[in-house]
Amino acid sequence: MLTGGEYNGKLIEKTYGKKRTVCYAGCYPLSPKEIAHKNRWQGRLRVNGFLIRKPFILLTNRHVPQKKFEYAISAMTAILKEIPQTSLVITGEENEYTEFLKFLTKRLGLEEKIIFLGFVKEKDLERLYCQAAVYVYPAPQEDFGMGIVEAMAAGTPVVAWNFAGPTDTVVNGKTGFLAKPYDILDYADKIIKLLKNPSVVNKMGLAGWQRAKEKFSYQKRLDILEGELLRAVKK
Repeated sequence: MLTGGEYNGKLIEKTYGKKRTVCYAGCYPLSPKEIAHKNRWQGRLRVNGFLIRKPFILLTNRHVPQKKFEYAISAMTAILKEIPQTSLVITGEENEYTEFLKFLTKRLGLEEKIIFLGFVKEKDLERLYCQAAVYVYPAPQEDFGMGIVEAMAAGTPVVAWNFAGPTDTVVNGKTGFLAKPYDILDYADKIIKLLKNPSVVNKMGLAGWQRAKEKFSYQKRLDILEGELLRAVKK
């Protein structure tokens, strides 16, 4: 039995009483040149007709209520008091949940600081990952969180909750920060720490890239999968 991560693996093992092997969802770590951190702090990036000024915070995920984008949007109120030049960039195909998020954005007076890009092409998504200063993952009960390892593969530090899947992917204080669950101010504080310290972003981003390369790459996934299939055949 293979599981996509350690957190959900433990739940499955407890539920079914069977041993399992973790076979992490794979990513493609970019080259050191592609993750150059000097590109994250100055200049602009144009995607889907929007002009994004740096530094920016990135959020990528499906637009469904369980992902709790509203936590990241609410955190922007505190973040902008400290880093007024930043913005939150959100990707993903829009739907009814997006309308709620836009309503919340307007209610908080953040229309100029939160950019809804809609669906973006793979190449544009890669550019966003590579040039974001911080990647945020606000889903509080995520079993894994593919966006986290994709951001790490691009050398971008992550801020998520200290609960569920992210506790397996993010090394708190090394590849990013894990905030106290549901504490919006603590979540915002972790993001502010990164935005105020480019050298920390650089250090954590590189550590995350190394972790993604060693633990979450497609090659690592295929090696595990191949080994388990051969073992099953022999049995």
